[in-house]
Amino acid sequence: MAPRDPRSADDPSRPASKTTTPSATTPAKSTKEPQAAPIKKKRPFFFPGPASESATAAKSAATVKILIQADPLDPLASKSWLERIKKELAEGVSGLSVSIALHLVVFFLLGLMVFTTSEGLEEHSGFIATWISQKELAEEQRKLALAKQPVEIAAIAVDAFKPPPKEDKTASEKAPVTDSVEAQEQKFSTGKAAKVDQALAGRTENQKLNLLKLFGGTKQSEDAVGRGLGWLVRQQQSDGRWELHRGYDNPGSELLRTDTGATSLALLCFLGAGYTHQDGKYKEVVRKGLNWLMKVQKSDGNLHDFQELGRQTAFYAHGQGTIALCEAYAMTRDSSLQEPIRKALKFIYDSQNEHGGWQYQPGAVGDLSVTGWQVMALQSARMAGFDVPEDVLARITLFLNSVSSNKGRRYRYKAADPESLFSPAMTAEGLLCRQYLGWKKDHPALQEGVQWLLEEQNLPRWTEGRRNVYFWYYATQVMHHMEGEVWETWNKALRDQITSAQVKSGKMGGSWHPSKPKGDNHEYGEAGGRLYITCLSILTLEVYYRHMPLYRNDEAEKPAAE
Repeated sequence: MAPRDPRSADDPSRPASKTTTPSATTPAKSTKEPQAAPIKKKRPFFFPGPASESATAAKSAATVKILIQADPLDPLASKSWLERIKKELAEGVSGLSVSIALHLVVFFLLGLMVFTTSEGLEEHSGFIATWISQKELAEEQRKLALAKQPVEIAAIAVDAFKPPPKEDKTASEKAPVTDSVEAQEQKFSTGKAAKVDQALAGRTENQKLNLLKLFGGTKQSEDAVGRGLGWLVRQQQSDGRWELHRGYDNPGSELLRTDTGATSLALLCFLGAGYTHQDGKYKEVVRKGLNWLMKVQKSDGNLHDFQELGRQTAFYAHGQGTIALCEAYAMTRDSSLQEPIRKALKFIYDSQNEHGGWQYQPGAVGDLSVTGWQVMALQSARMAGFDVPEDVLARITLFLNSVSSNKGRRYRYKAADPESLFSPAMTAEGLLCRQYLGWKKDHPALQEGVQWLLEEQNLPRWTEGRRNVYFWYYATQVMHHMEGEVWETWNKALRDQITSAQVKSGKMGGSWHPSKPKGDNHEYGEAGGRLYITCLSILTLEVYYRHMPLYRNDEAEKPAAE
């Protein structure tokens, strides 16, 4: 069933999402909470406090002026420079040399009459020296005063971070994108997060059939989804959970053990196909899974099933669990899910690094792989009608800028990695985040990033060293949102390879083998195991109806041609 409007009369507790005018300043911490009566949000321990903010403002405002004045005791002080030279010539060459040296020093000091430093850009650009007039100085001081005032930041802001341009080394990376980052944002970003209120509307039985036909799904692809769900049913434990690391052939590594992650991925497969805990033949399976997930949630909102923080799987699992809870609520409006969702969202907000990302524990610097799952958790919350603080989304944009190359066309795992380490998987994940955070369909960096993913070396191939279901999971969503020829090319390359690789019979029938063939090193197929690869394959084959294409609303709202 399609999610109801969260602001409807029968659900007055769900406030509508808000957006405001974008700000170029670094976002201030929001006090919004994902509930009807907002609770003031405490500043997490890792955010700079008011004292450091004041010091930063003071340092940014500081200017130093070096004023050069004439010596009143110098008898030539009032004379012209020509008269000075005549005098020096009359007194000899030695005096002239001294005078010239002194005047060169004076001109050098005049060249440094005013210099400024910018605290906000020190990390990326180093010391900045510039001429500045009194008028310009007054304008900068006015802007600084405005910046100290509390402001609300829109869901996506004009890029405030400009990494140094990377020299293009290959013909494929050269130049259709010529605008500055700021100019691109103004032209090709909506300035707010994408509309997602109807994103899950394609999961009803009638809609699924229509969308399968429209976007190129087949009976074979749907049969593969059905067999996959059947295999997942057989792997569910009596208490409702699933496991990555044991219970079937070719499980995942004990080091990546997370029952929360396994349970969440399995639940997403059922929810993606339209099955909830209130409707459909798998309602008992979904109900047990959701109940187990809510039972392991801790008081701070963390859904990970281990007590210690910092495990590699912790925030992957939490993000995936949050998506599952939000989708279940969006599809049923079951009020018992509201409080667990609020707590899970608050844990995400409080754990965000000040530079916008997430990694293995609260406040960690962030990597794009973990951050992508948190972004989708926040977007799933918006799909369910929960407000997401705008400054949280704006900081994600700053993080994406820090891990991007070529003006947003390529993405790498971490900001500290060399720009040359961008990859197809991280590029697909980064571009999907950009789509949900407001990039328009015709954004040059999005268009060119997509074309790079469609190059022969990146197209899906279920072969040794080439298979990468993690990459395909994200890229398939990006291409589906683009629609048209882009989607048709990708779907043609991918769909039948996944369906034909599925195990069709026997005890493992309905699943996908995690290491036959051995995939790309960045897929983590063997480490994640059979359930991991199976869930990502099912979710990829559900793309035709799992989420509605993002840009359909944009096309509908375009004014008619005159």
